[in-house]
Amino acid sequence: QTCASVVTSEKSGAKSRVAPPDLGLITRIVSFLVEQLSKCVKGSHEALLRLVKCIKEGDITPEVIEALTAMKKKSLQMQHSKKKAAKSIFISFAICLPALTKVNDELLLGIYCLLESLEWGSGKGYSLPSVLQSCRDSGLFEKAEIDKMYAKYARVFEEGMEQGVDGLDDIFYAVTAIQSKSIPYSIRKFMVGNRTLFDESGRALSLVSAVVSISSIPCLGRGTHKIIESPRLTPTATNDDLAGVVESVYEATHCYEWNKYSQIASVLLGFMSSLGTSSNLKPAQETDEAKTTDGSKNEVQDKSRLPVARQGTALETVMFALQEHFQDLHSLSDMEANLGITKLLGCLEVLSLPGIFADFLRMAMYKGDESIKTVCVRLIVSQVRGRPRAVFDGREYVNLTLEMSKMPVAELRSLIGEQDGAKLFVEHFGDMLGKFVSQSVEDAAEGVFRYCINHIRQNSSLMKTFLGTMKGLLHRAKDSKSFRFSPKALLSIQMFLLRRVFAGIRDATSITAKGGQPDQRAIIEAYGDCLMEIPMSLMSEADFLTVKELDGFFGESLRIRVVMVLVQKGYFESSPKSFNEIASSIAWICRQLVACNDEIFSCTILQVSCAIAKASENEAEAKKKELLISLLDNLLMVSSIASFVGLEIIASLAFQWGHGYGSNGDLSLLYGVGTSIEKWQDLPPQALKETFRLAVHDLPFNLARYARRQKLSGVVFNRLWRVYVKWREQGAEEEILALLRRALVCCRDDATAIEDLVTLAITSCV
Repeated sequence: QTCASVVTSEKSGAKSRVAPPDLGLITRIVSFLVEQLSKCVKGSHEALLRLVKCIKEGDITPEVIEALTAMKKKSLQMQHSKKKAAKSIFISFAICLPALTKVNDELLLGIYCLLESLEWGSGKGYSLPSVLQSCRDSGLFEKAEIDKMYAKYARVFEEGMEQGVDGLDDIFYAVTAIQSKSIPYSIRKFMVGNRTLFDESGRALSLVSAVVSISSIPCLGRGTHKIIESPRLTPTATNDDLAGVVESVYEATHCYEWNKYSQIASVLLGFMSSLGTSSNLKPAQETDEAKTTDGSKNEVQDKSRLPVARQGTALETVMFALQEHFQDLHSLSDMEANLGITKLLGCLEVLSLPGIFADFLRMAMYKGDESIKTVCVRLIVSQVRGRPRAVFDGREYVNLTLEMSKMPVAELRSLIGEQDGAKLFVEHFGDMLGKFVSQSVEDAAEGVFRYCINHIRQNSSLMKTFLGTMKGLLHRAKDSKSFRFSPKALLSIQMFLLRRVFAGIRDATSITAKGGQPDQRAIIEAYGDCLMEIPMSLMSEADFLTVKELDGFFGESLRIRVVMVLVQKGYFESSPKSFNEIASSIAWICRQLVACNDEIFSCTILQVSCAIAKASENEAEAKKKELLISLLDNLLMVSSIASFVGLEIIASLAFQWGHGYGSNGDLSLLYGVGTSIEKWQDLPPQALKETFRLAVHDLPFNLARYARRQKLSGVVFNRLWRVYVKWREQGAEEEILALLRRALVCCRDDATAIEDLVTLAITSCV
């Protein structure tokens, strides 16, 4: 129920204001259900445990999906004593799995592969329709793929009828719930309650399947994600379909025995009694329009109807031509027709249009291709942004944009697309946000942000555009005379940026950390630019600058990179404050090195060190000396296992502070990647690691050059010597020790004992 409320919160519209979904709660619920399901399966399966871990982390790797797919060959079986519990879990899956799309669409692929590996009769038929529908809504599966899966299940069902296999009721329910048409009367009459094919429980489920074929059943997660919603007939259900199902259910209630079959029939009969008042039935021969008793058609509001322009005007010609084109829009396939519509709609941007045109634009966006979606979005923006209106105030367009902002990702995608139309909508979202009532501002921002974060891999520019428009909104909100934005709405947006947006970017960057995100730095810089408009007092109140263990390694890495952007842009009022942020960031890195967790060997910590090196470049020389000495002192607590990572951190600072001077001056290979360490963050993971390997190679010479310039040679030599001795005793790799010896030789000064140099020389020869 909790997960289902997350899904329905997106569909509640402007009538009720709900809190944004707790993604952590969703992953905990779903991972718990999968973990309990694994206890119902015979034997132990590593892939199931890996799936639970992936759901908790909010990401799934191709290797896990492959492992789950490989289990299909085994056909996992349920423990006999756990079959009832498993069916309850599958019903819970049907209700809550759609909410998993708010975390990561691809997790549904793992769930689908798991369901495919389970035997029929386990109860997986309850979950399959919901999972496949969610996969289709999120774009993971196309309609053609769903049709192929349905055909496959139908073949399994036919073979099962011929061979009399177990679990036929499970297959029957899945096939019935997946298809979009009602069951033919002859098949329903033969299947429902068949004593030869089904046992008592199977006969009961066959009755439920018959009802599912014509109606939604919210408590089973069928046809709706809203548990408290009234049941409704499917769009294809006819009077004959309803009469046939009622006949089957009614006959089951008059069974001679009072068993599961007759009991569920009584429940379903009461359930179906509400359908007459919750849905409009269609005659069997007329499924598109309902007729009244006198034969006249009911009046149905035509959303595609255009306003009538004054006769004899140019606008009348435009409206007439537009209406003619739109009537054939659902079958448009030639570029000329689409071009004509876009040109006609473009002519209307300079006008103040009546509200009825908003309904037309919604229909046009839904049916049109990317070019039509784009011009419709542009037209909506022109009506919302605020042109002086003598007759129309444009509130219908504001309501439309508010409704679109709160839509689920898949529904919003069907209106604005994924290319120019989406970018245009997000780009002007800040202007639209100022038109909404204060109570809806945060919900609308959450919806658009969710859309952008969902497309961060395919089109990362959407996230940068969103952050840019939010920065513009905050900047304009400072001038209350030229931009009306209530203090309550402003505060909600500021807190939304500090908490929800941070969490979303954190999850996205942690998921893409292994594969690399080319525009990751650009997104972080755009986020930092946005935070520049938020007062420091509010940032401190929200504990944004405070280390939080709950954010994990990737969360703190993101926080440091954002803070370093703020340092570079002069956000902090005083130099000591910026220095403290840099020092605390280096201290955090040192703690990670001492802990020696697996994350320190990822590219993330290298990106963090690049950000710190760039931000600290303009600090006073005395402050940089303090940072370097502190880092060298902390290396004494670092194990030799993390020794190379520690040298990478020092190498980044020495490279940037020494302005990129290499081992032999201009002959350094690092000149091939440029002297700006900030841009190293854009490199793919493997290229970034190779670049840092070059930086470590140049470390002895860069460090020595900087130490001599700052008269720190003796101090650096002494710290490096102690680190060298410790790592040598711990059995560090010879490559690390050789590099340290070169650094010691380069950093020597007149006070260096000759015995130490002789020892280094002898060790190097050995």
